[in-house]
Amino acid sequence: MISEKNSIDTNNTSLNPPNGGDTPKRFGKLSALWMQLPKSQKTTLVILTILSILLPITTIFLRSITNYRSRAYNPVTPITPPSPTSGEIPSATPTLIPPFTPTPPPTATPTQGLTPVPLPSTTPIPTPTPLNHAPNIIADVVPVAIVGKEYGFKVTGTDVDIKDSLSVTAANLPKGVSLGRCKSATVEGPNPKSDISRDKTLKIISCNISGRPTLAGVYLVNLTVKDDKGASASKQYFLYIIKK
Repeated sequence: MISEKNSIDTNNTSLNPPNGGDTPKRFGKLSALWMQLPKSQKTTLVILTILSILLPITTIFLRSITNYRSRAYNPVTPITPPSPTSGEIPSATPTLIPPFTPTPPPTATPTQGLTPVPLPSTTPIPTPTPLNHAPNIIADVVPVAIVGKEYGFKVTGTDVDIKDSLSVTAANLPKGVSLGRCKSATVEGPNPKSDISRDKTLKIISCNISGRPTLAGVYLVNLTVKDDKGASASKQYFLYIIKK
């Protein structure tokens, strides 16, 4: 039994690597050496290590690019067809002619109808308002009056608008003298017997101013003839009243 155990232990020891315990020591020595190197040498070693890794990769990449370009730009050698043997006529390849397709005629676009233009509305012309003429006033020469004596003179107004109504007013008459009744008439055409000179139809109004003046003096009398349209005519006369 003892001999079997010894044989087993001997076999077990033979399976272990002889220098297995030296590996950590080696890494420790390398790290100690790396720490002792100056910074410039460390940088140089790092750069060299990187270049040793990148250089093969770059070489393989450049070769692949070169092969691709050589394949892409390699001219293809044209294939020369074999010449026909004497006595043989090469067969002609028929050319297909496309069938004729007729062009459809252009579609006529319907023309839109003309839009009727409305005629401008005519504005009715207003009926002109007839022109109204102002009347005219005519008075006899105003005579001199005497205090206490009967006195009178006539005032006449005319208007070419025969449809107008006329009226007469007198202002600043002396005491005892007043405007009497008035008469209106329409005189047609020339009338040589009339005391008014005219040559066409007129509307006439005649009024008498009469009475007995009581005070002597000079009075400025204002006479006015007016029609029913608002037009009027006025005149002023000096009326002298004296004592006898």
